[in-house]
This record gives sequence, C-alpha cells and structure tokens, in this order.
Amino acid sequence: MKHEIADEKLTGILDKLTGALPAQVEERVMREMANAKPVRARSRRRLIAIAVGAAVVLFALGFVPFPMGKATGALERAMAAAVQATTVHIIGMESKEKGDFRLEKWLSEDGFAREERWQDGKLTSVELDSGGISRHFSYVGDANDSHPYATENFDPIGRHKMGALMPRKSYIATLFQSMQLLDMFSAPKTNESKEVTLWGGSIDVAEIEGTIRGEASIGGVEYHDGDMLKIRAEIDPNTGCMVSMTHYLYQGNWEQTYKARYDWDVTLPANLREFNPPSGTKLVRNTWWQGRADKVIATAKSQDWEVTLHAIEVNQQGDIILSLQRNLTPESGLSKWVNGAIPMRVEATDDEEQKYTQLNRYRCDNYFDLGYWVTTLKCGSSVGNPKTVTLTIYPYPNGMSENQFVVLRGIALPSRQKDPFKTSQEVIQY
Repeated sequence: MKHEIADEKLTGILDKLTGALPAQVEERVMREMANAKPVRARSRRRLIAIAVGAAVVLFALGFVPFPMGKATGALERAMAAAVQATTVHIIGMESKEKGDFRLEKWLSEDGFAREERWQDGKLTSVELDSGGISRHFSYVGDANDSHPYATENFDPIGRHKMGALMPRKSYIATLFQSMQLLDMFSAPKTNESKEVTLWGGSIDVAEIEGTIRGEASIGGVEYHDGDMLKIRAEIDPNTGCMVSMTHYLYQGNWEQTYKARYDWDVTLPANLREFNPPSGTKLVRNTWWQGRADKVIATAKSQDWEVTLHAIEVNQQGDIILSLQRNLTPESGLSKWVNGAIPMRVEATDDEEQKYTQLNRYRCDNYFDLGYWVTTLKCGSSVGNPKTVTLTIYPYPNGMSENQFVVLRGIALPSRQKDPFKTSQEVIQY
C-alpha cells in the first residue's frame, strides 16, 4: 500500500509539472507504455522518479509550462491594449485534409484592412477594405487559376466602425464575449491563469471551452453542432497584448485546428493598400450604397431599434425596392452582440389599397446591431399608378424585440425605372 500512496503523490506532482505533452512526445510515450512489461514495485517507483526527473528537466529547458495561479483580468487588459494599438499583423495557420492553409491580416486604426488566404503556398483570395473611402475589394482564385474573379463594393458600414475599429478587427473583444452571448457555445467554461517557463518566461492565458451549438466558423475553421472546442489566448503580462491564439477540437483528445500569432503597432508596407488582379480576372463592381447611404427619406424608433429609410425605388413591374438601415438605440437594454444576419420584415400598402409581398431575398451589410438592408416588395398587380405607400417595418423580428415595429406613412413613390440592381453594377475584364 505504501508504494501505491507514493505513486499517487508522485503522479499528482507529475501532472502539475507537465500539462499537455507535445503530440509527438505523447505518441512515443504511449507506444512505449503499450510495449512495457510488468515490473516490480521497486522498479515502478524508480520509473516514476525518473519520469518526474524528466519532467523537471523539460521544465528547466523551457519546454513545459508551469502553472503559477490566476491571471484575473488578463482578457480585459488585452482588450484595453487593442484599443490603444494603431496597427496589428496577424498570421494564422490551419491544416486540413485538402492541404495547409495560411491566413494573413494587416489592420490599421484608419480603417484599412487586408486579408490574404494561401493554400499550399498559393494565393487563393484577397480581401481589401479601404475603410475611410468605404471600398471593399475581394479576389478569389482557384487551385488552377482557371476562373479567378473579383468583386468591389461600396461599404456603408465602414464609417460607423471607426470608433471601435481595433478591438473589432483584432478579433479580441468579440471572440470570448460574443461566443457566449450568441450561444455559439453550450455551457462555456472560462479560465484565466498564469504560466511560466524558464525559456519563454511568464505568460497570461485566457481560455474558453465548451460545445458548439449549431454551425460556426471561427478563424476560418468550420465547426459543427456538438463539436467540443477550446480556444486559448496567450497574453503578454507586461504589455497586455495578445501574442497568440490557438483552437483545439476534441476528437478523443484535444487536437489543434488553428493557431495565430499577433504583432502589434507594426509599420504596414505601403503596397498593401492596392491589389491588381491577375490577367483573366472578371471584376464586378457594385455601387448600390454609393450615394444612397447619405440620403435620408424617413426615420422612426421602436423601443430598442432605430430604422432609417435611405432610398425607395420602383422597377418597371411596380415592385418596390427599399434601402434600409437599423441599429440599436442608445436607450436599448439589448446586448449589441446580436445576430446581424436576422433580416427585417416589411409590410406595405399603397394609397390604392394594394398590398405588397416581401420577397425572401436580401442584400445585407451588417455588423452585429448595425445593418444596411436592401429588400424587394413584390407588387400584386402592375395595373394602377399609386403615389404613396405606408410601410410597417419590424426591425428585428426575433427574440425579445420580435413584436416591435415602426410605421412610415405616406412615403412618396418615384416613377418606375429599369432594374436598379443592374444599373448599379459594372463589369470589368482584366
């Protein structure tokens, strides 16, 4: 019995020292354990003592992190540091059956953002957001570059993001908070702790662990309902800046799915702000919100939401196209981390008592509680010549505000015109 008690104590010490072994080390250890023969108690104690000694050596060399208690407020400090930062450069890596993927982002407080995705060393996509001029450019190529294409859109939300740009784009402020508030995790567990290695020094660690509810894409990795996920953020205790983020998916054991490194306040190369698509690329330029976003026809408020009608158009069939904006009012008690993809619902009746049916297709530019929406109301009959329309708008027909609505009465209907969607697009072949 004595040697069993000693084994338990030594094993407890070993567990605290080692943490999770690297995958290749764990595999080798398990293989050797499977091939091991029974040994006497004295030999077992000797082996455990050797293992403890090995763990101490690994710790001394800096390969094994040693827990050093709590790091309360580490994530909050990381968010505060992100607010103060002027730029950030992020490099992320993930491996899939289809190959190795690399994600690289450059972000600046002036609203500039560039994201590149690489597969097996080949550039497959570029996202370029110019912020202040609200220009969003996207290039997508395939493995053989046979059908590369690009889109360029006027982004109406860019101007609203400037106040909290770096926390949003650093992927810190929303990462842990929105996971819980949007119910992406079922019963999430969070932990903040300190770790130290003699080689790497001290580091603060913030972790969240739970089961994915529904479908989720985090850091470019797709997760599915029931997946057990752990996200680990390492934070420099001196600067408060997050230096790395790692995702682990549980598949019998925790397997790394994604890892990113963060460098703050770096100088961004000037050539990052432009991208010339390769020959053969077809560019579709969409200017829908250019000009419309600055117009205001009417506004109204519900208990939690403010709705703005920016533009109203009528096509040749008599269908009404609305350009709308919604955002939470300053007085709202709802969390701003709402699901921005929930569409607005619109009911319409014109001055000839004709009702319109909202089509189940939308154009949407959204960022959580702020959204710009384009929706079409199908005309029941092309006969007649209505002059005005009354709109009943449910800004967020879901959750606590699903019954809230605003009414815009007597909105003037313009003359019918050709399809406004087609006239707002330009196609360029490189």
